Amino acid sequence: MARPRTRHERWTNQIVMLAETVAMAVPSEDQPESAVRLTHVLTRVLDAGSDHPIHRAVEALDARHAHEAGDIVLLAAEEAAGTLDVVLSRPGGDLRGVASAFLVPLVLAAPPPTVVPRVIPQGAAWEGLVRSLRTHGLIDDQASVVCHNALYTLADLPRSWVAERQWLRLLVDGLSRKEPALPPPALEATPSIETPVDGAPHLRFLVGTVFSTGDEPPLWEADDPETLEAQGRFDDWLASSAGFVQAALGLEHVVVGHPDRWDDARSAGETLWNMAGAALAIERHCAQAGCTPDAVLADVRWQGGEDGAWLVSLTSLGHVSRPWSWHPTYDPDEDRDALLDTLRSQGIRRMAVDERGTP
Repeated sequence: MARPRTRHERWTNQIVMLAETVAMAVPSEDQPESAVRLTHVLTRVLDAGSDHPIHRAVEALDARHAHEAGDIVLLAAEEAAGTLDVVLSRPGGDLRGVASAFLVPLVLAAPPPTVVPRVIPQGAAWEGLVRSLRTHGLIDDQASVVCHNALYTLADLPRSWVAERQWLRLLVDGLSRKEPALPPPALEATPSIETPVDGAPHLRFLVGTVFSTGDEPPLWEADDPETLEAQGRFDDWLASSAGFVQAALGLEHVVVGHPDRWDDARSAGETLWNMAGAALAIERHCAQAGCTPDAVLADVRWQGGEDGAWLVSLTSLGHVSRPWSWHPTYDPDEDRDALLDTLRSQGIRRMAVDERGTP
């Protein structure tokens, strides 16, 4: 007698079937229905507290070389983790809408012994930062926004779709209380994204949610957030937001990334951290050596191990700086190219690259 399928196995099979239907469908009336059903199943899976059926479905699709269908599942799971249909009770009647979570990456640096705070203090600067999302048109005038003022490390953030959806529910609760009941940041920052350079920049994230009752999503979720008009609004917001963060924290070095969904914001934050770390290291080397960047030699070499990374030493006549690392993202070759481009953009013209040991 065949073993009865478990609920997880049934969900996995449903996800595989629906994803393949969506991938194969030409634009027709059937495609939206299949996509809606797929989202419904993924939402049920996440609300049940397990990512397992989704990962198994992606593995099964990849084994069948249905990679497009697997990508559809991954994108739909990310959306299910980061959005929630919400009904808010108001004195004038219930409001129905969609809540979507977002992260704002921040790169902060302070000379020792200054410690980067774990929260942005409440006050005019904090209120101005949250209000600026609407002021610069990143969210609709009718949308509500709530943002936690804690500064989270990468290690603090949820690591699964289930946990992301749980955080989103806590953020939605904050729409009524104005203060989400999220877990506090860890007391000690995880050193995985630190460098040996004294006063190295720290990567932190603000977490928030936007509640939209109309058809206008946040700018970072728009169909085309790359238009010149959208980029202008992002640029204006970035300029003002950096000023608010500097005023609130009293730090000289502040780099702000624009709000985005969980995965995109994490990736953008790592890129910002790498670029800011390179700029700061070059600035300090030149100040200590009394030279300009074009007089500096950058020695770039691969450092192997479980968490391999590119290691950079800066040398000029009579001065050698302590090495610093370019935090790895996805591909060593892409990381190398991004690192070299960043060095060039900072005025470094002489580089020695040692690729021995790269995977």
